[in-house]
Parts: sequence; structure tokens; C-alpha cells
Amino acid sequence: MAHDEYGMRINTKYAGWFDEDCRKAIKAKNEARKKYINRETTTNTEEYLKRRNEARKICRGKKRETMNNEIKELEIENGENENRKFYKRLETLTETYKTRNRNIKACDGSVLTDEKGILDRWKEHFKGEQSAQPFEFYENESYDYIYEEIEPTLHKIQETLRE
Repeated sequence: MAHDEYGMRINTKYAGWFDEDCRKAIKAKNEARKKYINRETTTNTEEYLKRRNEARKICRGKKRETMNNEIKELEIENGENENRKFYKRLETLTETYKTRNRNIKACDGSVLTDEKGILDRWKEHFKGEQSAQPFEFYENESYDYIYEEIEPTLHKIQETLRE
């Protein structure tokens, strides 16, 4: 087996807070859901809702506990004047979801980044025209934007720590 030779990949998104308690609660919830789907009785519905709320409560509590521990570590690093570590950890804690850019190549080889151009290229592709070439996707590549790193202000840091 491949996992015997290479091992299992750990999902790092949940690595800090997802433990055996969460795993058991979610397993119980899933079993109750299967039972509810197979036979929709009042008892099965109530049992599923109860297990779902328990799993949500347990996982939310573990996640909150992990976040609080990370904030305490952040405050310690701030007190020890470890500015580089402080800002790096602050950046990871306050990071928001970043959308992926899906740019495609036009028939002439140029990269299409605007929505209208991409939609027109899709229309051309699905019309089945003979001139339509296969798509080449470019994920997470932006051709229109230049990003600058901006250091957070003292007010922003204090506001983040208060939250």
C-alpha cells in the first residue's frame, strides 16, 4: 500500500485543535445522520440534532482554546521584543481567505485576466469551433496587480490584540 510506504498526510488546517474528542463527536454525529437519513422518525431527528450540536460545541471549544493559546504566545513574544516572530505570527493569525485567480490563455497566446475576455473564451471553446484550442490555466498568478507589504500600525496591532 502507498500509505505504508509513504505514510499518511496530516491535514494541517485542523492540526492544532482537532483531536480525539472532536473525532469521536463527529463520528457519533455521522452515525446519527445515517440513521436519520435511512428512517426519518422524530426520535432519529432529535438524536441527530443533539449529536450535531454536541459535535459543533466540542469542536468550537477546542478551536477557541487553541486560538487563545496562540494569542497568549503572541503576547509573550511581544513582551520579549521578538518583533519579527511577533509580526509573522500576527500575520498568520489575522490572515483572511484569498481567492484564487484563474486566468486562461487566449488563442493568440496572451493571458486573459478580465472577466469578459474569459467568458468570451469559454463561449468560443464550447461552441466547438475548429479554431478553439485547449485551455491553459494559470492559478494564483496575477498579471494586473503589484502587491506591497505594509507593516501594521501600532493602532492596528492593539486593536487585533483586543479582539
